[in-house]
Amino acid sequence: MVAGSNRRDRVLQKRIISNTLIVLFLAATWFCELVHASGLTSGQFRDGLVQGLLDLDQRSLRFCDGKLRGLTDSKGREILPAKYSDIYYCGHGIFLATDVAPGHRIFFGKQRHFFNSDGVELFHRVPTGAILLNVFSFGDVAEQDPNLELRDLPKETILLFGYQDRSQGLCDVKGTVLLPTIVGSVLFLTPGSAFVEPDGSRRSIVDLATMKASSTDLQPDIGKFPPPRLPQEHNYTPFSMRLPEDRVIKIVETDNRVFDKEYWLEKRTYPVSTEAMFNRFLTQYNLIGMPKNEVVNLLGAPSKSLGLVSGTVPGANLLLSNLVRHPDLMIYRFPSTGCVPFFFGVKICLEHDKVVSWFFVSEGKESEIVTTNVVLQVADGDRIVNARIGSPLRQQGDFPILEQKPIRK
Repeated sequence: MVAGSNRRDRVLQKRIISNTLIVLFLAATWFCELVHASGLTSGQFRDGLVQGLLDLDQRSLRFCDGKLRGLTDSKGREILPAKYSDIYYCGHGIFLATDVAPGHRIFFGKQRHFFNSDGVELFHRVPTGAILLNVFSFGDVAEQDPNLELRDLPKETILLFGYQDRSQGLCDVKGTVLLPTIVGSVLFLTPGSAFVEPDGSRRSIVDLATMKASSTDLQPDIGKFPPPRLPQEHNYTPFSMRLPEDRVIKIVETDNRVFDKEYWLEKRTYPVSTEAMFNRFLTQYNLIGMPKNEVVNLLGAPSKSLGLVSGTVPGANLLLSNLVRHPDLMIYRFPSTGCVPFFFGVKICLEHDKVVSWFFVSEGKESEIVTTNVVLQVADGDRIVNARIGSPLRQQGDFPILEQKPIRK
């Protein structure tokens, strides 16, 4: 009987482990496929604001860090004032500068400007209501000569433009549409052709001289397509694009290092991590003793539903669901930044509608309970120091180290 019982226990344990791994795999696969299927361009806009700008390779986005940028020579003489949210070097001596979003420091503006190396603005236009995503081609002559420095945009220049609905197309420098918009991807293939992949439709290759399309089975695999700007034999990538000699992009820090309620409510994780922004909240306000309505005013409404969890910790789903529904608890889930939707956040405990304690909670563990006003230990600006440098999923108790909050004089 004992031997049989042990065998059944081992079988049951194997099944539990197997099921857990399956759930983890399915969750990770679903989440990663969702991110991939949505396309990079889906992240370009949020609530009408520009969240991400396409790099020259059209396969990666860069996000606004709130800093201001300008252009100088190597001796610090100003060429462009430091008033732009982004200045990107397009090659051939051409820079693309992006305005700051009005009233919103951490988003890009919709107005973009071309400048040559001397800071002279170059004329361009895109269709009404569109935003310039990037230069698609400077024309055959420039694309075949990496050393050619342009003083103006050639009339053969082709621009990639887009709208908030993820549609994108090609136009010339006067804004005349060359390739009608599609919801999907328009990728640089060669100096004379584009790869077009509409959502739910067949892929095609478009001849940029005639704009005629022919069906293709070509797959847009990363690394298979040459990056724009240079012929493939140069083995050149946009990430190694060097600025012209005697030109320096000046960066001005604008972060005042205080709690940004708008940033927090948007669940942004860049350029300031969620934990670092929460630490700014702890530094600026006394959480212990704070009335519930003030917590909601500053941190927003707490989570009312559990959402996705990784499924790696048995019973975590039920435990977390009970926490979310508890009337005297406020759960704030921090955004997941990886493919596996792991639950990590903070639990705030109330008595008589005032905060009496709080602690961090993950799918498998809870941090020490906090009953006094503390801050998180930081290093190098906003980098949070954790108790252990272990699993990135925090399954090993990798919680931030707490420090007693200094008493303000």
